[in-house]
Amino acid sequence: MLPHLFMADVERWVELALHQGRRSDVQRVLEQLEEEFNGPDDDVREVISASFLEHLPRPGSSGDELRDMVGLACAEQLRRIG
Repeated sequence: MLPHLFMADVERWVELALHQGRRSDVQRVLEQLEEEFNGPDDDVREVISASFLEHLPRPGSSGDELRDMVGLACAEQLRRIG
C-alpha cells in the first residue's frame, strides 16, 4: 500500500465523518495520528504532515474546524505549513 495515498484517504474519511456528525470517531482518529506524529519515525511524521495535515480544509472553508481538533504537535505542524 502506498502510505501517502492511504493517508489522503484517511483525511477524506475524517472530513466526511465530521460532516456526518461523527465527532467521536473523528477525535479517535486525530488522537491516534497525534500519537504517531509524536513517535520516533520521521517517515510517519512526513506522511501525516504531507498527506493529512496539508489536505485539511483551509481556514474559512467547510470543515475547517478540523484544524482546531488536532493535537498539539499536529497543530504546531499546521502552523509551520501555513
